Formats: sequence, structure tokens, C-alpha cells
Amino acid sequence: MTEPQPKYSAFREASFGHTILLIKNRTHTHYGWHRNQDSYTVEADTMWFYNRFWHPINDSPSFHS
Repeated sequence: MTEPQPKYSAFREASFGHTILLIKNRTHTHYGWHRNQDSYTVEADTMWFYNRFWHPINDSPSFHS
């Protein structure tokens, strides 16, 4: 970690953990990060990833449905 905090860094977590990356199918993957010091099983951060080749979606902010 750098001091002072760079402008591009929005949040910092000074803890260790592990990641579980689940490839659900050819279109969806789930990322879950767990803190090691938590005494219970909870994801501290999650994100879904989509394969745009097999799951084409337009999620640009200028897209109007």
C-alpha cells in the first residue's frame, strides 16, 4: 500500500483472505472473496463475470432499451 493513497484507489482492505472462482457455465463466472479473520462464512466481496462471446449484452450507460 502506498501513502498517500492514490486517487484511483477507492477502498483499501488491510486483511488477508481467499478467493473462490466458480465457473458456472460458458456464459457466467462468480467471484467471491472471503476474509480469513471472519469467524463465520460470508463473502466480503462478490462479482459476476459474463462471457460476451456467448452472452452478448449491452450494458453501456448510453444504451436505451
